[in-house]
Amino acid sequence: MNKVFYIILISLFSLTIISCSKKDDSSSSSSGSSTSTDDTTIPIQLSDVNANLSGNSIFVTNESIESNSSRTMNRSSEKSSTSTNSLLVIDNNSVADYGVLSNYELAIDQIRIAPDNKFAYIILEHDSDVFKADDGSTKDSTLISLNCGIIKVNLSNNAINCVENGIVPIKRDNEWWYGENYALSSIQFSSPSIYYVSSYDSGDSSPYKSSTELNCDKYCLYRVKNDKVTKLTSEKRETQAFYAFKSGSVAFYECDSSGDQCVEDGIIYRDKDDNSYDITTKGGFFSGGDYDSIIKADDNATSKVAISRVINNQIRRTYLNSTDQALYFVKSNDGYIYAHGNNSLYSLLPFSNTALVSFPSNKPCDYGFTCSIFFKIYNKIAVYNTYSTSTKSEVTIYAKNLTDNSSTTLLKPKNNCSTNCYNLDRWYQIDDKLYVSLKNLNTNKYESIQIDINNIDFSKDNDQFSFISSIDDFMTDKKIVSVSGLSSNDSNSSPTAEIKHVDNDTTSVRIEFNNVMNYSDVESKVSIVDNSSNDNIWFMPVWNNKTLHLVIDTDNGTVFDNNADPLTSGTTYKVTILGTAKDSDGNALGSDVVKYITP
Repeated sequence: MNKVFYIILISLFSLTIISCSKKDDSSSSSSGSSTSTDDTTIPIQLSDVNANLSGNSIFVTNESIESNSSRTMNRSSEKSSTSTNSLLVIDNNSVADYGVLSNYELAIDQIRIAPDNKFAYIILEHDSDVFKADDGSTKDSTLISLNCGIIKVNLSNNAINCVENGIVPIKRDNEWWYGENYALSSIQFSSPSIYYVSSYDSGDSSPYKSSTELNCDKYCLYRVKNDKVTKLTSEKRETQAFYAFKSGSVAFYECDSSGDQCVEDGIIYRDKDDNSYDITTKGGFFSGGDYDSIIKADDNATSKVAISRVINNQIRRTYLNSTDQALYFVKSNDGYIYAHGNNSLYSLLPFSNTALVSFPSNKPCDYGFTCSIFFKIYNKIAVYNTYSTSTKSEVTIYAKNLTDNSSTTLLKPKNNCSTNCYNLDRWYQIDDKLYVSLKNLNTNKYESIQIDINNIDFSKDNDQFSFISSIDDFMTDKKIVSVSGLSSNDSNSSPTAEIKHVDNDTTSVRIEFNNVMNYSDVESKVSIVDNSSNDNIWFMPVWNNKTLHLVIDTDNGTVFDNNADPLTSGTTYKVTILGTAKDSDGNALGSDVVKYITP
């Protein structure tokens, strides 16, 4: 899948793109027939929207940077005829086209793909700049008439339906305050049939009309399970942020909006059976493992990282004694979890206070919690940006191999910023490819580049990127808003496990699997035993992808004192995972895996 996009970005428009000027009837609606109208003076209906996502693997949304009155539509006889050009789709044969076909102009914020690649969710954009008039006002009349903010598309036949009337997800630009380039999406999947959505207001006093039980005063969280929508946000509350777990549960925090100001509450954990637990007393940025573990700087000692989880209806918590306050958490594909601190990037799991990347002293800290520094990490290669001055002027993008500490520059200004002179807008990652939106400081226009992480040459300096200029043939005067793609669902028939431990580490052990595992089944079949006393050692389980981290807590996670309770140096411990542990498809390991460690 990723190779397809890489080829496209280099030579897409040297190819002859063959597509119909009008798609067949199967791409129009859930009924499979098109009844769209050519008269756009009539309010839009769902039958006026045709999906063109089936057979495609890459989805790029874009946003106009000009006023509506001065913008012209980019049409071609080689492309499908549409008035909606805010979504570009690309298939496995390097053919590009528009993703939504309609005589009405719709602003599309992002595309989210279900984990099994069977359905796509088109998120329409509230208060869109695409419809911005010369006076700065916006026109949401099309979205308001449609009254549908999420369109579900069957990727096998393009059949569509509205997920729920009146529910309009928070758009990317409004998510940005919560972590900027670390911001979580307003739609997150637990499984193909369960996902969570945060939305704008709806109901009688809102332009978006929802059913009474789903009405929202402002910023609400909903669960969609087997297409049934349930509101989770309490009355007189606003949901600020959430994190969906693969168990079907969710963690989120709200603020009390009953007064003049919205007063922040702590994090709430709500399990799949709708039992709720108050995890923390404060909100703020938090993350989590894939399965039910909540990761956040501790409420009372922000230099400590607290990992919390509800186990057998009881809140358990353990701590990591970091020396650099963790602001954000970065999860890598290889199972590692990193912390973005005030002054450095360091490894959270496996845990080490050693700085992997130290930040410059003149970082522009008037711009967000991270001082406009962001990381993307793939196979222990960190790609990150910094600015040359404290005023967030021209950006430099670096790469560092976290295994051997080699580093290089991927993009930096040249010739007194006459070339390569950019501000970083935002970036998106699909496996080993980064798609970066930049603002050219010389032309004041947006440009897009691709960085291939797997092919970085650490002996070369600068210019290790390729421009995505070919996309401009489809998206004139646009900037990329989001890039998404189909999931890489790789699985092996026989699961394997390897227990790993860093020398002298008393804090954690990890188990690396080759398959996605049955989380709860595996956790019940892992043990750590003091080899001399035969005592069991309690651990906090934290999953990331195919890796299970066992964070040691000799107090069993029941003492909330901000202190880590690690293993004893010089003592030998036996770590075991039983051979009956199963992967997500029900295949068992077959034999026990054992490792003795002496930290």
